[in-house]
Amino acid sequence: AAASNPIAFHISTSHLRVLKERRTGSLKTCKAVQKSLLRDAPGAAVRIKKLCELRHPLLCGFTEVLEDLQHYFLISPKLEGGDVGEWLEKTSQEDSMVEEHACAAYIAQVLVALAYCHGMSVYHLDLRSSSVLLTSRESDARAMLSDTGLALALDPECPHVRNADGAHIAPELRRTGRLVSGGAPDLWSVGSLAQAMLIGDEVHGFAKDSELWAFRSKGSRNFVRQLLQAEGKRPTAAAALQHPWLRSISVRQHLGGPNDCIKDDVVERLVCYMQAILLIPVELAHRDLDRLRGDFVRIDLDSDGFISAKAAQALLVLRGSLEVQARRAVDLADVRGTGVLEFSALAAAALLADMLPTFWASCEAEDLAMRLQKLFFEAFGDEKGVEPVQLHHLQRSVMTSIGRLMENHSGVNYAEVLSAFDEEPEIDRDSLLPRLSAANGCGTPLHYAAGRPPAPEEEEQTSWLWPQSSSFGLFRSCGLYGDAPRTSRNSESRRSCSGDWEYDDDDD
Repeated sequence: AAASNPIAFHISTSHLRVLKERRTGSLKTCKAVQKSLLRDAPGAAVRIKKLCELRHPLLCGFTEVLEDLQHYFLISPKLEGGDVGEWLEKTSQEDSMVEEHACAAYIAQVLVALAYCHGMSVYHLDLRSSSVLLTSRESDARAMLSDTGLALALDPECPHVRNADGAHIAPELRRTGRLVSGGAPDLWSVGSLAQAMLIGDEVHGFAKDSELWAFRSKGSRNFVRQLLQAEGKRPTAAAALQHPWLRSISVRQHLGGPNDCIKDDVVERLVCYMQAILLIPVELAHRDLDRLRGDFVRIDLDSDGFISAKAAQALLVLRGSLEVQARRAVDLADVRGTGVLEFSALAAAALLADMLPTFWASCEAEDLAMRLQKLFFEAFGDEKGVEPVQLHHLQRSVMTSIGRLMENHSGVNYAEVLSAFDEEPEIDRDSLLPRLSAANGCGTPLHYAAGRPPAPEEEEQTSWLWPQSSSFGLFRSCGLYGDAPRTSRNSESRRSCSGDWEYDDDDD
């Protein structure tokens, strides 16, 4: 191994050291890289130091880079829970299986970290089970991605990755003489990692015939199969987070500091988002929303239908929002804490930034939901917001040209949104928030964000298609988030997404 992969050998676990910081007593991990093995040692040092600028709660990045005459020393935090590879080995020795929900939670956290890194044009290319570190040995530990960008920083040609022998290495990386750009290889690695966690099998490619899939959901199997596709067919990290297997996973409680206690208020945030979706047709100007859509398409460089939360904040500031308003509005619209927003969430954030005073920026989502309830009854009821809202009036009010724009380009279906109130002809203050909460995002791209989707075994044919933008800036939801695919008035004018993601065991 040392002869064929010298760089990989010199940053392997045999060359890790654990250090204690004298001032704080905290433990650090030190990786030694021998300079003589690098083709461009000074350039590698510059690239590694740039990686120190990456900051995300789900990244275990390098905090500093030290050196002597022979080595670079890469310093990062030491986490108490070890890595997922050690965890899987222990599970195998005990002849047990990892709980599927824990698998989904860890994979979702890895994808959130990757979505952030890919948005910064930083790619892992060597993501394996030992790259995912755990903050503790408890079942609710935070999963943190390590060594992101290190493979390319050490050598942009990545010879040690190309020559590596592991199921996590994407097929396109094994082709000599061809440089691979973009995040597709990382998605293969995530699929391989998910498969190893679910069935304990680290074969190259999808282990279709493994008997252990009988103990896992069809959704998990479908997720793995879609990520272990050929290059060009895999989703981005942001799109993979929308898969039905992960759709109910929230990572928000893991987004604070190591000692922070973050409230997982997905339900309250979802209710805020749903009220904003209802208010958009009567509170946002058509020209404003259309311009926002154009800006979204311009920023969505990979055309996967998502932009980063940071980019969304910048757009709102350009619209005239204060930075504190933009930050809070985007944080609210990012219901699950994924760090990425599709267009309906950006539109909801724009409305929230416009309608909520600056002092609401520090309030809890529950308080903001009550504030939005007041605005809802003022917009659709009487001027004082006292009388109940008639459902038939609400139905007419949301189907403006702006409502149709939302339906055509953001995956929102107002008929499905309003189906939450089908049993009552009028909506009062006692029923609005409970009904929206119980609807669980129905009719929007966040359907099931606050609860599990139906078990895939109960779904005969559920398509998963992520939104993509065409050259005309149009979006298609293709039934992505509902119980079954649905057609749209305008579907013939939109480009179809790149394939149906179905729970069909015979479809490879």
